[in-house]
Amino acid sequence: REEVALFSLPAILALPYGVVCLKERVKEFDNGSGRISLTQLLADKRFHGGVLQERSYGEITSIVKAGSDSSILRDLPPGANTIQMLLQRHVDYIIEIPSFITYQAKQQGEEGQFLSLAIEEYEAPVLVAHIFCTRGQWGEGFILQLNEIIERERGTEVYREIIERWYDDNGRQVIREHYDQLTLGSN
Repeated sequence: REEVALFSLPAILALPYGVVCLKERVKEFDNGSGRISLTQLLADKRFHGGVLQERSYGEITSIVKAGSDSSILRDLPPGANTIQMLLQRHVDYIIEIPSFITYQAKQQGEEGQFLSLAIEEYEAPVLVAHIFCTRGQWGEGFILQLNEIIERERGTEVYREIIERWYDDNGRQVIREHYDQLTLGSN
């Protein structure tokens, strides 16, 4: 990628896929740490989850596939209303990007009813995203301008609020724990 693309400074901090459940049921899944072992969850026959078909789940794809093959995880069609599936208890949890669930819940008037637990099998608790464009004179100029904006704005409260906007309380806490080090380069 580096041969054909230029990358900005770290621009976005995001949480990887998590186990999302109804807030009222979180104690069934969480030991108080805000984290859960997906391998252990999939071994627990009391619970059934949902995943969207034909998605890549990064580091946990093989674990998700094993759960789908064992029928512990239901393969949901693209565009499935995961919010309603959780509310109507068709599934006990969904493996999803936490900010997606928060956004969808707000759009459906169901905000604040869900919590996301971090999946222990992910190496990094947060993902750092950069903006990229093709190499060349235009791309170099664009990345220079973008880096100036990022450099100026990323230390502001408004910038952090934008990054945290679609996370629940647990997600915001994780973002805050890593924000300064990963976006500002400080410890």
